[in-house]
Amino acid sequence: MNRDQEGDGRSTEAPRPSEANAVAAPWAVQEWVFRTLVDMIPDRIYAKDRQSRFIFANRAVAFHMGASTPEQMIGKTDFDFYPAEIASGYFAVEQELIHSGRPLVAFEQVVPDLSNGETGWLQTTKVLLRDGEGKVIGLVGVDTVIRVKRHV
Repeated sequence: MNRDQEGDGRSTEAPRPSEANAVAAPWAVQEWVFRTLVDMIPDRIYAKDRQSRFIFANRAVAFHMGASTPEQMIGKTDFDFYPAEIASGYFAVEQELIHSGRPLVAFEQVVPDLSNGETGWLQTTKVLLRDGEGKVIGLVGVDTVIRVKRHV
């Protein structure tokens, strides 16, 4: 092991490949677990940048917006999927959130389901997305379908 110039005992060597793999492996596993979890949840989970372009989407978002995969959502906006009058309303709400910093919590809205052509109600929560330095880089949203309770 090499020692630094001051002789304080800290190693100046880069980790050996086997050590680097041992550190990287848990991150890869965490990424797989995260992706699996968000894709198995029936709620629509997504993130958008400051211009309301998708930077992350789970399978539920992709399915209900008519995309084959979540990756097909990346870089697109609601205008790529919904009629302009609907998309412009979503865009206005998101831009207000980004500029004001006030989260949108349990907001109920009518949303067309592009997978089946039906219109339904969603309960939407959106909060700011910040980078590691605290700078606002967009928003994160979770949309839950509001189901009508059946009487037995």
